Amino acid sequence: MEDTTILLFNSKKLDDRYVNVEGDTMTGQLLLDEVPRATSTLYRRYYHLSLASLDPGASGASWTEADANGVGGWQLNDVGETLQSKVDIHADWDGASDPNLEVKIQINTGSAEDDTVDLKLVAYYMSPGDSSTKTQTVEVSTNVGVGGAKDQYTMFHVDMPLNWDATDNNLEAGDCIAFQLNLETGTSDIDDITVSAISYSYNTTHLGIESGDA
Repeated sequence: MEDTTILLFNSKKLDDRYVNVEGDTMTGQLLLDEVPRATSTLYRRYYHLSLASLDPGASGASWTEADANGVGGWQLNDVGETLQSKVDIHADWDGASDPNLEVKIQINTGSAEDDTVDLKLVAYYMSPGDSSTKTQTVEVSTNVGVGGAKDQYTMFHVDMPLNWDATDNNLEAGDCIAFQLNLETGTSDIDDITVSAISYSYNTTHLGIESGDA
């Protein structure tokens, strides 16, 4: 007969979100009858997209290697240069918040005070059963010269949230999202950047991927 480890826990509510749990060291497995979830969206489903897999198509965006000046990535320095990729919204999304693309960029020229980098994201999305896409456009102007001029190759972080309840183009669990990212050289003060990393996330109550979330 196998030994059975019985765990006795004492818990104390610290605030509306966190509970302090104390118990003996577990030597076996902790088995739960129910799936543990938060009552509010404390967690995020998070993806680091493979930058090398982003497709520039025939737009002219060029790949740059990592060196002493930066970690490399896709250089955007001409009108029409575009990067394309795909992400998803699974069933664990909370259904009431904006999924977010996080873009890390380097400026390939020094900036003057209050210079901007203007990025544009066009998203097309649909779920199984749909016969056409919905779409929305996100434009974000980032002040890369805030507080004074910045050196060439300085890296910046840009958040590009998708509007989950866009009029007539609301996002839904199950959507496959294709996005196109470009530098708006016509309005951007800095017209030469390198896209060095892209991540994607959305809010969830789940602790991890569960059956049915795909």
